[in-house]
Amino acid sequence: AMQWDDSLVGKQSRLESLSDDQATLRELEDKSGKPRTKISAMGLPPTPEYIDYLSEHEVDRMILTAPNDSAEATDQYLEQYATATAAYR
Repeated sequence: AMQWDDSLVGKQSRLESLSDDQATLRELEDKSGKPRTKISAMGLPPTPEYIDYLSEHEVDRMILTAPNDSAEATDQYLEQYATATAAYR
């Protein structure tokens, strides 16, 4: 069990391979009896296209970032995120 666990530590998947990588992860978890790993996504805009895709692939959380150069810029990003994610609450 440690062998597959070590191979997946810090694993990053591209959007194109998420489905296959996630299936492999779940198969290895089932075989080893390990609990399900929480999957996070980052670097994607919070649009319905990406949110739905991540949800379909059982991604547990989407990490969003905002600039910190000014309060205005941060507020603008947070407002965009709130609008984009409102339908999913």
